[in-house]
Amino acid sequence: MELPWKPRSPQEKGRKAEKPILKERGARAHPGSGSGGIKWDGSNDDEVIEIKDAAKSYTLAAKYLESLYRSSTRQSKAAVLIVQFPTLLVECRITRRTDQ
Repeated sequence: MELPWKPRSPQEKGRKAEKPILKERGARAHPGSGSGGIKWDGSNDDEVIEIKDAAKSYTLAAKYLESLYRSSTRQSKAAVLIVQFPTLLVECRITRRTDQ
C-alpha cells in the first residue's frame, strides 16, 4: 500500500516533469530512460530528446553531449537537450562543428 504523504523519488519527479514536454513535441518516453537498454528520455520521428530539471544551474559536459549526439546520429535523428529551470526552458540542438 502506497501512503499518500510518501515523498516521491527524484526519478518519479523527473518522469512527471518530462511527460508534458515530450507530448508537446510528439515524442514518446523511453522506458527506464537511461537506466535500461534505451538511453535518453524520449524520441519522435526526427529527434532524440534528453530533458534535465535544474533549480539554479546546470553544467554541460562535452563527453555527455557527444554521447547524445552520437546516439541520435546512429538513428538518423537530431540530438536535442532541454533544461528546465523554475522560470525558464532552454532547448538546445546539438550539432558537430564542421570547421575542425
